[in-house]
Amino acid sequence: MNSKRLFSTILIIALAISFIFISKSTFADGSISVNVSSTSGNPGDEVSVSISLSNIPSTGVNSATLVLEYDKSKLEFVKFNSGEIIGDKVRDISYENIDINAVYTQEQLAMIRNDSTKPPPQDGVKILYNDDAQTGDSHIKRNGIFGEAVFKIKSSFTSGTATIKPNCEDKRVSGGNVEGAFYKADAEIIPASFSSGTIAVPKATGATPTPTYTPTTTSNTTGTPSPSITVTPSISTTPLPGSVSNQNILLSSQNKKLMLEVEMKLGEPQININGKQQMINSKDSKIVPTFGENGALVPVNEISNIVGAICEWNAVEKKIKITYKGRNTEMWINKKKITVNGKTKLIDEFPELIQNKPYIPLCLASIAFECIVEWDKPNDTVKVKKFQ
Repeated sequence: MNSKRLFSTILIIALAISFIFISKSTFADGSISVNVSSTSGNPGDEVSVSISLSNIPSTGVNSATLVLEYDKSKLEFVKFNSGEIIGDKVRDISYENIDINAVYTQEQLAMIRNDSTKPPPQDGVKILYNDDAQTGDSHIKRNGIFGEAVFKIKSSFTSGTATIKPNCEDKRVSGGNVEGAFYKADAEIIPASFSSGTIAVPKATGATPTPTYTPTTTSNTTGTPSPSITVTPSISTTPLPGSVSNQNILLSSQNKKLMLEVEMKLGEPQININGKQQMINSKDSKIVPTFGENGALVPVNEISNIVGAICEWNAVEKKIKITYKGRNTEMWINKKKITVNGKTKLIDEFPELIQNKPYIPLCLASIAFECIVEWDKPNDTVKVKKFQ
């Protein structure tokens, strides 16, 4: 009888140990791995690092709060592009800069940093992911690229290494703890492990000559039109990629009168037309220039009205048709082609549909409206100029 009891006791202990071991193994297997890639560049360059996720649980990820910490004396955050595993690349992702000196007082920072059990807060960018539709269709359910963070290497950072460190959100000042980065649909925290990436700046071996471009070989939308255009690192307005049309318009505008000058800032519903402020759309303040997969985008119907063009939107074919001074331009959502007066050519960028409204990248606006379109990156401002 005693031997049977002893055997039963041993069996129960063995099962308990096995259960604990299995539970710990399951928990470890459920930990998402967050990895930031590494790259290199020179002062003034824009470089990107990718954030990849692996070991995604079968139930999927419903929401996430991820912080990328970086040294703001070396790098400037530019933007975050949604990755391949994000369902709705426009609505499911948002981001904002974190300035710890603006968020916390010095006393609060001192209190937090004295807590050696938790990582101290750092300057960085907070990336928010949420399945906007909440149907489960956009849950992250596979491994892959979560997104791409773009940084500009500051001119004062001439050599060395800058670390991009992924982390959880810190809410200790508001009474919480360092939060988990990933969540299931029932708000259960999914454990995660993090691996940092770096941006290396090699020591310069000599001075880099200033590049000079001629109008026949490059697209540049800044400065006064002249037979040759010199681009220096201090120029703030970014040329439109691939927009040969923009350069041709710049040349043809010489000795012509400026007829229309429009300025609009990303995310702002106001627009400046020849020095006067008005709404882009008087009935809907949510219609604003924005950022998409192609970079800066403008609402095509509203810009057509301002320029004096006719815009037709075919929702079935997802086609935009713009008629301006006898010139017919057709383009399609998410398609890298454009037709001008019946002639089709391939392009690098494409229109996008944002909240069921068609938007077009700047280079296509330049072609369709025969105007100069500039992107003032430091001020997040789009400038449109038409000459007569």
